[in-house]
Amino acid sequence: MPHRLEKINELLKQELGKILLKEGDFESSVLVTILKVETASDQKTADVYFSVWPNEKIQKTTERLARQTAWLQNLLYKKVSLRPTPKIKFVLNTEEVTGQRIDTLIKKLNQS
Repeated sequence: MPHRLEKINELLKQELGKILLKEGDFESSVLVTILKVETASDQKTADVYFSVWPNEKIQKTTERLARQTAWLQNLLYKKVSLRPTPKIKFVLNTEEVTGQRIDTLIKKLNQS
């Protein structure tokens, strides 16, 4: 990956994290974490990988993020001096969820 894309990814990750922390409309018991950002080589789109804790809130939080994407995109546009600002798409990181399920199953097996 070119060095410029790495910088863009890190910038978008940090700024979106700040925006979600200050402006995110989530329940107080929900933690949303931006894990990584992958910007397309043409810099027109960016996939934003996130995780949600606790797992029971994943669906509701994912739906809320989907509804707020345009608003968050606008806030990001105002924060970064990057033209064009990539259009963001939120992607749930399922690796962490799968890992937590496996961990729970292993604990249950060990208790038996």
